Amino acid sequence: MTKFHADDYVQFLKMITPQNMHDNIKQLQRFNVGEDCPVFDGLYDFCQLSAGGSIGGAVKLNMQKADVAVNWAGGLHHAKKCEARSVLPPSVSSHVS
Repeated sequence: MTKFHADDYVQFLKMITPQNMHDNIKQLQRFNVGEDCPVFDGLYDFCQLSAGGSIGGAVKLNMQKADVAVNWAGGLHHAKKCEARSVLPPSVSSHVS
């Protein structure tokens, strides 16, 4: 994930939990996490799976092993380089010949 996201943002996602979020208010605000982008147990693992699903779909499309790729979890973690963003629809990609 650090090929796109800032290292400090990824480190934040690794360490933040529902149990420690109240001790990290400034970081929650800095990275836009907490309201539209909630903190939950397993957040970092989920982000890895979500991003990995989109990358896996893109690889299949580029290798022409699929015509359409849908990542149903792809829009649940829509982020900028250094902050989270609200929920979007699933990531849908297609290969056009």
